[in-house]
Amino acid sequence: MRDSRTVLLVDDEPLALERLRGALAWEEAGFSRILEASDGLEALRRYREENIDLIVTDVVMPRLDGLSLVEELRREGYEGAVVVLTGHDDFSFARRALRSRVRDYVLKPVDSAELLRVVQEVVNSRRESELPELSWSGGALPGEGSALLSVAIQGFPFLPDVPERLCCEVLSWVEAACFSGTPAREFLLGQERDSSGVVFFCRGRAVDALAGRVVPDPSRPLRRGLCAGFVLDEAGERDPGDAALRGRAALARERARTERFFPGSPFGSSRFTKERGGSGAIEPDVMRGIQVQIFAALMQNDAEMVGELLGRLFSLVQERLPAYSVLEHVLADLFLYVFAYDTRGTRRPLPREAEEILGESCDLDDARCRLVERLTRDFPHAAAPYSPALRHVDAARQVMEERFADSRLSLNDIAQGSAANPSYLSTIFKQHTGQSVTEYLTARRLAHALTVMSEGAADLAEVASACGYQDPYYFSRCFKRHYGEAPSVVLRRFRQKTK
Repeated sequence: MRDSRTVLLVDDEPLALERLRGALAWEEAGFSRILEASDGLEALRRYREENIDLIVTDVVMPRLDGLSLVEELRREGYEGAVVVLTGHDDFSFARRALRSRVRDYVLKPVDSAELLRVVQEVVNSRRESELPELSWSGGALPGEGSALLSVAIQGFPFLPDVPERLCCEVLSWVEAACFSGTPAREFLLGQERDSSGVVFFCRGRAVDALAGRVVPDPSRPLRRGLCAGFVLDEAGERDPGDAALRGRAALARERARTERFFPGSPFGSSRFTKERGGSGAIEPDVMRGIQVQIFAALMQNDAEMVGELLGRLFSLVQERLPAYSVLEHVLADLFLYVFAYDTRGTRRPLPREAEEILGESCDLDDARCRLVERLTRDFPHAAAPYSPALRHVDAARQVMEERFADSRLSLNDIAQGSAANPSYLSTIFKQHTGQSVTEYLTARRLAHALTVMSEGAADLAEVASACGYQDPYYFSRCFKRHYGEAPSVVLRRFRQKTK
């Protein structure tokens, strides 16, 4: 375990950065190095130059906002914790943060006690599952060759054997099933082990001989409870660094978990391509419809129906995108919806139940049983203050958040996405928000117009199109009626600020 940790604080306002630095005693919280960045792009540069353990970032920033920063960090392989600071406290924000694997969020103005609680949770979590040290089989790389193979074996918690014995057993399996009996000393570069399993890094002539594809010998299956995932880089770096190896290890573990829940899925392949994938993305309206039905079944305390609907949800994932990461996100989104993480009442952190339940499940049927038990056990305590009508309102707001830039979006589309009758939705939406559906959608589009202008839009036609307006003249009238100024005046002002 390392003796020191590094935190990166990101905010475009110098005073806010200063307050954030002084919000708590970072060294006492476990962070000896405190780095700063003034926007998302600078934060990306610091990440590429430094080893960052925790990132605390504002959301609204020029050039690259906080959530876009997190999405880019994840694409680049950052596996550390991220906490965002935001004035948003609604379902759509929480859902996007969840998609980006944000650890938690703190509402502005920042409360020091709340920030300390979140940071301590991050530190405790890291102590429990600290990045394992990479161990090496020798000082020199085994043999020659350009390909690098990462083999992840997952499922150690399901077996009673001690981890050291399991490591020896699965390494023997790799020798026999993947390399036709070639001794490990001829290909084993090193390994990374954690509580869930082990990842072997392999290189040499035996790896090159695989010719770009890993096909384990079916006559030598792994012991029941274990699953394997492979990442094969045909032209890997000669001496890859720890960060690159951990990125490959994370992908190999992802593929092993995919194999656990979706045996034979192309997403678990060592050489996956889009052409070999599932039949396509899952439509948000379909997903929301199943979530609404699960919520209704929970309201009726109908565990059997909850199980049936979860089975339908699993079948949909298996048909469209059979991958562990998709399954985890779909279930996390279900918890986000069912347990009202949109923070009316006591604020709860982003849901972790999905990751926890899948980590304890040996297959889809096991996961379904555990989910039914957890949902029916916890729902009566969490859902009492919230009516089904509010769920329809939340769903409608989410549809508008995701599709406001679509000029064809209609009340019927929004009602369909929220599983409600258009007339009924119009009534309850007005009751709970004080705005009609049309007024809410217009406000959302025009708020986005300011963002587009601030990012350097070329003209009003570009702004209008980005906000869901086909006619720039109609957009101008709506904008002036809403803000009291012509959009041309506001656009000119933004241009003067950036000069």
